[in-house]
Amino acid sequence: MLQSTPAESDDGRGHVIVVGRAPEKMREALDVLRSAGFSATGTFNRREALAAIAAHEQLLAVVAGGSVDEQLEADLRAASEPKGAQIVRAYVGHDNPTRHFQDRVLPVLEQLAAASTS
Repeated sequence: MLQSTPAESDDGRGHVIVVGRAPEKMREALDVLRSAGFSATGTFNRREALAAIAAHEQLLAVVAGGSVDEQLEADLRAASEPKGAQIVRAYVGHDNPTRHFQDRVLPVLEQLAAASTS
């Protein structure tokens, strides 16, 4: 699991859990989220993802990569919705995860963050 430091958690934009399987691409994805002001935790399997969700009272979103099947997505949704989170589908393993997260994931998270403060 790749976790945020406490300083990254104090930004007020909400916490995002990312579920994927490639550590090097996960780092790129998390860097994009953190540079946009979100705190984020990267996880690599069901156990880590559910533990990361349980560790937070409130969440903005759970970003589910391509390795997340329907059953895991349902489990993530059941665990995270009571904490205010939305499931966002993404392709963490994209050839260029930085670009994918900038173009496809950040706009969704920006909308969720704006809606949560209004």
